[in-house]
Amino acid sequence: MNHSTNVLFVTYHYIPTREVGAMRIARFCRYLPEHGVLPTVLTVEEKYYDKYDDSIENPPGIEVVRTPVFPIPFNFGHDRKSEVKTGRRPLRSVKLRGPHSPLAFARQQILALSQAPDRFWGWYFAATRKGAQIINDRGMSVIISSGPPWTCHLIARYLKRRFRIPWIADFRDPWVANPWRNLPSWRNRLDRSLESSCLKDADLVTCVTRALRDDFITRYPQLPQSRFAILSNGVDDAPQSSGTGLSKPSKIMLLHLGELYTSSERRIDTFCQALVDLVESGKLDPTKFQILFVGSESPSSEIVAETIARELVRNRCIEFRERVTRQECEHLLDQADILLLFQGNHRISLPSKFFDYLRTGKPMLAIVENGALSDMVDKTESGLWVSPGDSTAIATRILEVLKLSAKSREEIDRLVSRFHFRKLAGQLAELARGLATPVLH
Repeated sequence: MNHSTNVLFVTYHYIPTREVGAMRIARFCRYLPEHGVLPTVLTVEEKYYDKYDDSIENPPGIEVVRTPVFPIPFNFGHDRKSEVKTGRRPLRSVKLRGPHSPLAFARQQILALSQAPDRFWGWYFAATRKGAQIINDRGMSVIISSGPPWTCHLIARYLKRRFRIPWIADFRDPWVANPWRNLPSWRNRLDRSLESSCLKDADLVTCVTRALRDDFITRYPQLPQSRFAILSNGVDDAPQSSGTGLSKPSKIMLLHLGELYTSSERRIDTFCQALVDLVESGKLDPTKFQILFVGSESPSSEIVAETIARELVRNRCIEFRERVTRQECEHLLDQADILLLFQGNHRISLPSKFFDYLRTGKPMLAIVENGALSDMVDKTESGLWVSPGDSTAIATRILEVLKLSAKSREEIDRLVSRFHFRKLAGQLAELARGLATPVLH
């Protein structure tokens, strides 16, 4: 008779999509077997991913079970790709015939209803059915769901209730406490009820930052603090170089990888104004630097840059590029001198790209209010941060960060060892074993 710790991961996003949530789960799966935990991944069919990168391979030996997704009604013209975005972007109303028109109001209400708790809920039916089959056929010791999207937690809640299997709810971002939400009040109440139900049913809630854990503890004082644990994002080994031999650009490159969403969230207006002020004052030579935004899907951010810093955009000192493969991201990280983070007023979460940046050892500049990201920048001495509201302060920080040097190999290795996914997987394995229901074979 052999006792094993088998875990079922419930995650909408999994490789080969390039979504950051997919990478977190894949990295855990890569290292969990080293700690005696055997993962099975329940996710969606690959056709539902629009950010596809076949250079990202599933860790060897990890079983992935994929299901279809039930179509969501009332999409109002959203194509399939728009329906399978990250889940991080909040639902926003679209103005029709003025911001207060009856048609615009009705559309917002219908969208809010049809996309509760998110626009991924069409996966619930196939996932609960397939999850039940997996548990019946193979047995599972622990269920681990990762959100957003929050539908993953509702699927895991169903499976936990039906099979009485311990459940770990992994929160990569805040749900109701997300400052970027813009939903009707009744939807906020509904989501609060769903969030509360998940937190009460889960045996353990893992949070990527201490700030997120503290927020849950503050808002749910009736729940034991021991239910909430910190399980941060981390660093993985860099992919092997393909040997393209790209030369280092002659200009100083300031690089931002990934989404900006909208300027009111991860705002770049004050950053652009700071650049304009530095150029006009002669403190920064526009022929000697380049700001590169790669992977942003926010036209409004490009409009902001063109409006505020028209000459810098025209001369390609500020440039926006489409998403690239993970391998191409590595090349850009090699070429960059300064790495940019725009987190706005999101004080609770820590973007996963911080850890991708961290292993390069290159100085970071974070445009963010004081919170989880600023604390980590200070804790790791990885660069500087500044509030997004003051372009003058940002200009000063830009000049200061340009004077910083990259970390030595020894310093990088020390940081990587603290946040490597092999270590984090060990922490998750220990948490899972602490809850595990033995499975008999």
